[in-house]
Amino acid sequence: MKTKICLCLLLMMAFCSCEKNQLGQTPETDTTLLWPASDSTGLWGYINEKGEMVIPAKYFHTFGFSCGRAMVYQESVDDMAFIDKNGSILFTRNSDEDYDTYFYYGCCRVYKVLPTSLGLGSPPIAMIDDNFNILFQADSYYRFMNPMTKDGLVLTDLGYLNKKGEIIFPKENIRLNDVSCFDFCDGVAVLAPSWSRKDGYIYPQYGAINTKGEYVIDSIYYLLQSVGCNRLLYHTEKEKAGEAPLLVGLMDTQGNIITEPFIEGGYSMFFGDGDLLPARDYYQGKWGYIDKNGTWQIPAQYDSAYPFYEGVAWVLNREDGWKLIDLKGNVVLALDDVDKSPKGMFHNGLCLIWDYTNSQNMYINKQGEVIYSWTAKSAKKQSNSLEKTDPSSFDYDEMLLRLFEGTNYYPLAEQSLRSRKLNN
Repeated sequence: MKTKICLCLLLMMAFCSCEKNQLGQTPETDTTLLWPASDSTGLWGYINEKGEMVIPAKYFHTFGFSCGRAMVYQESVDDMAFIDKNGSILFTRNSDEDYDTYFYYGCCRVYKVLPTSLGLGSPPIAMIDDNFNILFQADSYYRFMNPMTKDGLVLTDLGYLNKKGEIIFPKENIRLNDVSCFDFCDGVAVLAPSWSRKDGYIYPQYGAINTKGEYVIDSIYYLLQSVGCNRLLYHTEKEKAGEAPLLVGLMDTQGNIITEPFIEGGYSMFFGDGDLLPARDYYQGKWGYIDKNGTWQIPAQYDSAYPFYEGVAWVLNREDGWKLIDLKGNVVLALDDVDKSPKGMFHNGLCLIWDYTNSQNMYINKQGEVIYSWTAKSAKKQSNSLEKTDPSSFDYDEMLLRLFEGTNYYPLAEQSLRSRKLNN
């Protein structure tokens, strides 16, 4: 679980306002023009926008910048530190603690490392700010703690906490022991406070509360999923429960129905730039993009489609590979080989591409020019756990989850996958 959940959320507290605007509050809005990369030695460092290795490749592994900080593994995965854009060490881990890979809204979760012989995962025990000061701490090692959302509330086994660690909704009030709960998004949190029996099966009945703990959407839905842009996907009991594929429609965060169910649900979908949502048309079995009103703005014509970011999105047709499109659906870049695949979104103008044929990683710009590349074989220092980002080893949904690690879309992607697993 921890290898998948590697992002953290809270409000930035360390910088002055001008520095906040410069660095951004999330990994994808961080403007540090440095990208993690390896070289022929198999060690890792950071390149600049020209492809120059400006922080020397001397680390076991490196991760992207967030809040002007980056996590690095120095000699091994047990030798973690955070560095600044000059490569100076800001903080090193305690021997019995671990941390999320990224700062998010200025904060990061801390984990207690337990002996593997116990057969237990590493539970989160605290939340720190970007000065590495503890904001709040868990009462025990076995308490769960989700990432903090941009709404300023985090889900724990004690209830929803605010950024000061104060319990806003105690678990007794929302019956956390026997209910499915999700993170806040756009001022509402999806809950399943009740269950229904149909055709011999028991199904959750989803609703949603606001930040005051008041139900704004009645718990009558078989599926309810936040997708950003003040919208949710819903599936009612009027449809046959368990029917595949699951048809979903759009509603707003007050429970007002925008559209009847018309697209396939159960996918990691969320609104991106241009207020466009990648959606799979039930009748055509293809992906396109709809707006907040459910109108198709880019026709369903792709085998896969990712959300828009920096004004562009990756789409796939299996016969001719990945293409980059703009908000109008125009192709602005086509990868020249069907064996090439994006390993993430464009960030500050660059995107990491994986070339299966040559086992090569490459950073490209939006013109398709290769800025920097290295072969996977040269990254001999990488452990197996660090090679799990190769998208060839995941189905579409797992690939989406990996794609949005370290972004503010990740909780939505995770929620969608958790809902899908429950429905299956």
